[in-house]
Amino acid sequence: MLANNVALIQACFPEIYFACHTRHADPGENCGLTPRDGTLLAHIAGLDGIEPAGLARHLGRAKSTLSPALKKLESLGFIELRRPHNDGRRRLLRITPAGRDCVSRTSVLETDRLSTILSTLTMADQHAAVQGLQLLAAACRRVSNNGVE
Repeated sequence: MLANNVALIQACFPEIYFACHTRHADPGENCGLTPRDGTLLAHIAGLDGIEPAGLARHLGRAKSTLSPALKKLESLGFIELRRPHNDGRRRLLRITPAGRDCVSRTSVLETDRLSTILSTLTMADQHAAVQGLQLLAAACRRVSNNGVE
């Protein structure tokens, strides 16, 4: 069964990628970010609400090396650091609407094409598709972080 699921994902992934990716972003669409900053922003978008230390562990980098990049993303208005109401010592990374827009504009999956494809599905099927991808992404994080999310 596992081998069959692996084969199905391997068959589906290129189909999704090629259906939703037809062009490369213009240099002006990079939101003023380096590729490294863009990757960091995409990780924050996927892990919205993570602590900086957790993000550093997820990326396999020291928290101190992320600090300047996080400050840059914050100064550009793409992320914000929020303190939870119940614990003023912790800080959580949250993506802003501007940050989400930047991730959308720089994603390898084009927003309009992906929206068109998703609109052919019922709301229940859209939810199932998104939930399945979220489960797969979470499993990827667990394996790549040796069980640490």
